[in-house]
Amino acid sequence: AMPEPFTSTRRQSLTFLSGQYQLEWEVRPPNMGDGSAPNRMDITISGRTSGWVGLGVSPDGRMIGADLLIGWIDADTAAPVLHRYTGGPDRYPVAVREEMDIDTQTVSGREMVVNGESWTTLSFSRPLRWPSGDGKAIKLGETTT
Repeated sequence: AMPEPFTSTRRQSLTFLSGQYQLEWEVRPPNMGDGSAPNRMDITISGRTSGWVGLGVSPDGRMIGADLLIGWIDADTAAPVLHRYTGGPDRYPVAVREEMDIDTQTVSGREMVVNGESWTTLSFSRPLRWPSGDGKAIKLGETTT
């Protein structure tokens, strides 16, 4: 089932692939008391996988034009999260824009074994709109797949 459209700042969640992938998010309330729009989203991705998880956000459910977030746990137990954008159907459709990588100070990650299965979990914060104007803005009130 799809989540309700973003109409508040409460935590939302989805489970995919028969419980093998879980996504939680919350729109962070504005820092100012002037009624300005929220500007960040806190995201937690958990996958039944060893080492990495990814998420694609698309306005129409297709890969072309999707906003991609890919993260992993490295040998130093750091948790880099990369932000990419799929621009088109050519041979190398993924745009690499380093300025849009997730600030590592907002990232936490862990790998654990639950009932004999490996799970990777990453938590991070991303802007609803990138300061450079590149990438896809997440618009409140929309439901996407």
